[in-house]
Amino acid sequence: MPSRATLRVSLAVLSAAAALVAIAGCTGSSGGDQPDPRCDETIVPYQGKATDEACKTMLSAEDAGQIMIGPAGGAYPVFTHPTNGETLAAASIGTALDVTYASTLGGMGLRPHRPRPVPMWQRVLDAVSPVSVAWAHLPPITGPLYMVRLYNLSGRTSPFLLFTTRLDALVTGSNLAFVKATTTTSVRVQITGAYLTENVILNPPTDGPFRPNKDLIFHVQ
Repeated sequence: MPSRATLRVSLAVLSAAAALVAIAGCTGSSGGDQPDPRCDETIVPYQGKATDEACKTMLSAEDAGQIMIGPAGGAYPVFTHPTNGETLAAASIGTALDVTYASTLGGMGLRPHRPRPVPMWQRVLDAVSPVSVAWAHLPPITGPLYMVRLYNLSGRTSPFLLFTTRLDALVTGSNLAFVKATTTTSVRVQITGAYLTENVILNPPTDGPFRPNKDLIFHVQ
């Protein structure tokens, strides 16, 4: 049976760890871990390993004016299908429009894992906690993330938004119906890519977010 002195030391360590967690929670960005309503999983499709936490990271970078806009090529994604100015027959699209692109950021699993340093307060709590602690409700992403927006869809008052870790974005269901309905207008597609390390953009010059200076325009007839 542990002595009273041992119990006092253990309680002191646990109290210190709890204080560190509280401090860490108070020093984060505004809003803390609160979800972004724009990332609501009931309205935003997530493909590959994309998550709402990764969505929040990308949108926060966009809100802060951190998107780097430049010529297509390199880390800036390049559309491969449809091509700019291409006209697609609505009947040929079928049940899904597969928007594809290329980027040196690659697709999920094609770039070496770069582990993020674990904060000291988290190490302390991990060491003293009798059970494992869940730091997020979904596994953090280490790899590329792409944010795809489609504009000018008939009947929509806002652009269609999708997040994926793959080198393609599938537009299906009711969203595809809007694409097929744009037979008298053009569809504009915007793409933004970034490399995340456990849901964080560590080094913007190499990790982004990157966006080409020209969006893809295609037509449906």
